[in-house]
Amino acid sequence: MIVLSACNFSDTQAAKNYNISLSASQEVHAVTSSATATASLKLVEGTKTNILTITGSYKNLTGPAIAAHWHGPALEGEVGPIVFKLDIVEGSSPGTGTFSGQKDLTNNEIHFYLAHQSYINIHTAKYKKGEIRGQVK
Repeated sequence: MIVLSACNFSDTQAAKNYNISLSASQEVHAVTSSATATASLKLVEGTKTNILTITGSYKNLTGPAIAAHWHGPALEGEVGPIVFKLDIVEGSSPGTGTFSGQKDLTNNEIHFYLAHQSYINIHTAKYKKGEIRGQVK
């Protein structure tokens, strides 16, 4: 039983936390931008809640961020529906700042998170469909 518990702990810790990079080249539509971002995603599963926490920062957007979202289900190169909106804090220079959010995931949302079928993107006035994107993988 101790061995099984140790194995289960190891299995449940794997593939739940991701660090991703966002770039214009990952967007599905044509984007010309040198903007980049990094994000950390952490899933904490419990008996009654399954909390996904996202934190990140961006730089070099073509203007201030007007929205940021976590989308899914969607494979790389596909567009998916918005799952939830992320909060944006614009930095001292336009096009730089941070984003964050937290959501209690459904079983279906956990599935597409762990199956790498979700992404984050950040929108600007110039690129309303998204200027940069990062696939969870």
